[in-house]
Amino acid sequence: MRLAVFILMMILLAGLASAQCSDALDSMTITEDTTFCSDTYDIPNGIKIGADNITIDCGTAVLRGIGQEGTGITIENRKNVLIKNCNILTFHVAVYIKNSSFITLEDSALLKNRIGIRMLNAYENNIINIADKSSQTPVSMITSKFNKFDINKPIEEEYCISNACNEKKEFEICTDDDFYCSPKCSEENDNDCIKKEIIKYEKPVEKKEPVKEEIKEVVKPEEPDIRAPEKKSRGWLLYPIVYIFAFLVIQFYEHVKKD
Repeated sequence: MRLAVFILMMILLAGLASAQCSDALDSMTITEDTTFCSDTYDIPNGIKIGADNITIDCGTAVLRGIGQEGTGITIENRKNVLIKNCNILTFHVAVYIKNSSFITLEDSALLKNRIGIRMLNAYENNIINIADKSSQTPVSMITSKFNKFDINKPIEEEYCISNACNEKKEFEICTDDDFYCSPKCSEENDNDCIKKEIIKYEKPVEKKEPVKEEIKEVVKPEEPDIRAPEKKSRGWLLYPIVYIFAFLVIQFYEHVKKD
């Protein structure tokens, strides 16, 4: 009887555990602690991590791309994320870490991808116990420092100067003028932690001169001349009278002279 109860309890616990796992969906964004069911998932567009301070446990699931294209897991603008127990296959990039810090990828296999891990502006991340069989390179990075790698392949690149490539190395993280301020540093020992005021460029406002209003001369219409017409002089009528009078006087004088 006790054996039957024990077996029943184990079945129930197994069912409960399996019910707590989730399927990996293509193009999904994960924002909370997630455990994938142990299965194979075709996700050509990969998955994205959309929150800080979370854990993704693949549970030995296989995340598979198509034709070595796309990205398996994208971690951008994130911090304090743990990803473990993943098998990531046939993507162009298996795991892409951009503008992120304190990301841990551990106990995972990156198989038949072109590039295993690509980093851009990534600092203080830990890549632990990784089996890589990428066709091009296990790690590719730009402007990334203070990262630690534990990969089954030897890494001999220039970026290993500022990163720990399959070796133990201590970093001087609080370094001036490296464009990175670690939470472990302060304004006193790293000038990259000094908050600098960003002066935004503003286009100068053009001063417009006041528009002078043109004063137009108002031409008044000519007023009609309402004065009475001037009377024409009649003095010219006196000239004939004067001539006639003079003529008569001359005639009278000659007549008297004859007499």
